[in-house]
Amino acid sequence: MCVAAPEVQRKDVGPKSGNGDDDEDGERHDFGEGGDGIQSGRFLSLTLSWVAAVTVTPLLGYLLFKPKAGGAGEPYRGAFFQGYRRALVMALRFRWAVLVSVLLLFVAAVYGFGKVPQNFFPPVHGVQISQ
Repeated sequence: MCVAAPEVQRKDVGPKSGNGDDDEDGERHDFGEGGDGIQSGRFLSLTLSWVAAVTVTPLLGYLLFKPKAGGAGEPYRGAFFQGYRRALVMALRFRWAVLVSVLLLFVAAVYGFGKVPQNFFPPVHGVQISQ
């Protein structure tokens, strides 16, 4: 059985403190300590990341991988690409062994994560961000 908590009317105590947000009805939404600018910070961060991804990354790719003048012939004859090709062929030939080893590594990682001491993660006292 679920019991709903009674609504609590909050009175504004003085001027806006900057740690919450008033909506059009005048209700106060508290975002916790330091949470007032987290939404705008997240928006700005994601927007700048997107702008960098669609502009700077292609530019760097163009500058770093310009084709050489005069035509270099076959670009995949180098030692790096030949070694990569051999590794891919072996992985495809023994695909079940690769799949089993990846699954075993995943299980080992999950098991190892359980062995991380609890003091590695800082304790949380109270609510950091709430709506």
